[in-house]
Amino acid sequence: AAPLVEALAPLDSDEALYNEIGLALPHFGAALLEPALAALAAEPSESTHEALCCALAESGVKDERIFPHLTQLFAANPVLGAYSFKHYGDARALPLLAEHLRDFEVTGHPAIVRSELAELVETYGHLGGVMPADLEEHVESLRVTIDAAVAAQRPLTDETAISAFVRRLERAPEQPWLCASTCIDPDCDCRNATVFFAPERAALDPAIAWIESGEGG
Repeated sequence: AAPLVEALAPLDSDEALYNEIGLALPHFGAALLEPALAALAAEPSESTHEALCCALAESGVKDERIFPHLTQLFAANPVLGAYSFKHYGDARALPLLAEHLRDFEVTGHPAIVRSELAELVETYGHLGGVMPADLEEHVESLRVTIDAAVAAQRPLTDETAISAFVRRLERAPEQPWLCASTCIDPDCDCRNATVFFAPERAALDPAIAWIESGEGG
């Protein structure tokens, strides 16, 4: 595992090799533990930190040194952090998840916000948590607000706008969902790609039909 952990360090999250290494690392199981912890102790880049935390969470190894790194990931990126908590399977994450759910804000594109909320709620349940009534009511209120925002989205119907949208998709990152969860670059097209591939893409049906007809190619 050590050579792959070392190979991960200079890579960016949008590189294919980064993804391949990230998928391979959990399969090393216990052999991943020490090299990964050593790399994390060296304060690696954000992308390396994310990949190693996710890999450790998915490795099936339980070690008291892992959980603090997962909480650090959760603080920086709640979506990836919740994903890691879910796979690591430590109920100590429940208070952190509950606190974040109480402070959850419906900002940004509703399709992205909906997926973020779903990941948090799913992780809470996966870890055996039973939400107190007030938190469950709050989550339901968030869902209603997000659903209203999704319903209010205007579909793309103008052919010129559709063509421009398709061109922007071609410039999107290879992993738009991961990028969009933390992206602050106003010129990045990750959110456009996320919208296109989101389950809530019904608002884009006219665009999709136009593309599939061959007129958009």
